[in-house]
Amino acid sequence: MNVKVRMRLTPQGWLAAPPELPDQRDIQSSGDPILIAASQRALSAVGRGAPYTELNPQHYTSWRELIVTFNAKQACAR
Repeated sequence: MNVKVRMRLTPQGWLAAPPELPDQRDIQSSGDPILIAASQRALSAVGRGAPYTELNPQHYTSWRELIVTFNAKQACAR
């Protein structure tokens, strides 16, 4: 189970906008409560991770918008 989250960041690594689910319609229409819960947890994790100070400000144009994939199966295997 993979959940993709789109992040838009400021040059300082803060969220410039709330994180989004590019596949939100697919997730909601699936009706799968586990997938819906995993997507909410992924959004929450992105918000709690800010600021992303490990990103080099000199390369801001490369990382100002990112799509990250959360692999729920891999995360639960730990």
